[in-house]
Amino acid sequence: MSRLNHLKSKWLSLTIESLRINDGVANRWFSTLESYYTPTPVRCYHNFNHIDELLTLHDRYAPVLKTPNICQLAIWFHDVVYDPTKHDNEDKSIEMFKSFAEESHLDGVTVDRVSEYIDATKHHTKIPTTNTDQDYFLDMDISILGREPNVYLEYSKNIRKEYIHVPEQQYRVGRSLILEKFKELGESLYKTNEFKRLYAKNAVDNLQSEIDRLSDESQPI
Repeated sequence: MSRLNHLKSKWLSLTIESLRINDGVANRWFSTLESYYTPTPVRCYHNFNHIDELLTLHDRYAPVLKTPNICQLAIWFHDVVYDPTKHDNEDKSIEMFKSFAEESHLDGVTVDRVSEYIDATKHHTKIPTTNTDQDYFLDMDISILGREPNVYLEYSKNIRKEYIHVPEQQYRVGRSLILEKFKELGESLYKTNEFKRLYAKNAVDNLQSEIDRLSDESQPI
C-alpha cells in the first residue's frame, strides 16, 4: 500500500468509523489535507511524511491515551497551514480545523480540545499542562529531535530548505539561538517519562551537533 493510500485509510477509519462523519465529507476533507500536506519547496519536512510519523507514534501510545481521537485530529490538523514566512500558522490551522469540525458536526468539547492542542505547539516547551494526552501529543511532535543522528541530519537539512528565504548567516545565528534554548532543557524537553527515556539524550546530542555545524561556516547546512 502506498503511503498516500495508507494515510487515507487511517483518515477514513478515524472520521467515518470512529467519529461517524459522513463519508462524502470525510473524503472531501482528505483531499483538502492532501492538497495542503503535499511536499513542496516550503514543505520539505512539514508534509504528509511528518503526519505519517506522528500517526505511527499515536498508534503505539493510543492504549495509554484517554481520548485518542482528539490526539489524532490534532495530528492531522496541527500543521495543515504552514508558511515559513508567516507567524500565524497555528491560528490558521485552528481555523481550518474548525471549518472541518463545523461541517462534520463535531461536539464543542472536541473542537475546544483539539484547538488547544494545536495552539500549544506555538510554545512547545513552555506549556504547563496536567493533560497527559496533550503531553503525549507535544512529545510526538518533537520526537524527531531525539531520532537517530542520520535522521536528525536529514530533518535539519529540510528545515533549512523551508527557510531558504532567510540569508545563511542570519539563519545560522537565529537557528542556533532556538536550538540552544531546547538543549538547555535537557530531559525536560519532553513531558512524558516514555519520551524522556527514549529521546532526551539523543535530542541533546543532536541539538549540539547542529549547533556546532551552524557555528562553523565551513560546514554546509
